[in-house]
Amino acid sequence: MCIFLLPESKQPAPDYSLAPASILQKFAAVFKQPQFVIYTFASAFTAAGLYAYVAGSPHVFMEVFGASEKLYGWIFAMIAGALIVATQINAQILRVTSSEKIIPRAILFQTVAGILLFVGFAYNWWGMASSIVLCSIFLACQGFTFPTPRHWP
Repeated sequence: MCIFLLPESKQPAPDYSLAPASILQKFAAVFKQPQFVIYTFASAFTAAGLYAYVAGSPHVFMEVFGASEKLYGWIFAMIAGALIVATQINAQILRVTSSEKIIPRAILFQTVAGILLFVGFAYNWWGMASSIVLCSIFLACQGFTFPTPRHWP
């Protein structure tokens, strides 16, 4: 209905090309910016950890540790709460410092927590409680790498 009943309010800009060569040239220019590449790959790897947690945590907590569905729901909510709280803290910290100082530290802590989780599971060191703590730390660090507005209302 929008196509037929709603007139276009803005004409295409003649200086922008949708030709594949032009688009690829613009992508190449963006990828030549070191800051873009660093932040993109850092975000990609930290987000990959988040998705690995979402995909793997039901198996770990319910199959490996024997948590019930109800208990797993509480565990998931608690770990998600760590992410939410960290995001809110990050918004406050950004009032006094820059993300350039926060993100490397967050990634360092997240990497350490991830390595501890991996090694601990490989050698069967961790129980449910320590796994919850390490997953909470891991995902809380994600809250410091997410883009956060500098000033919340």
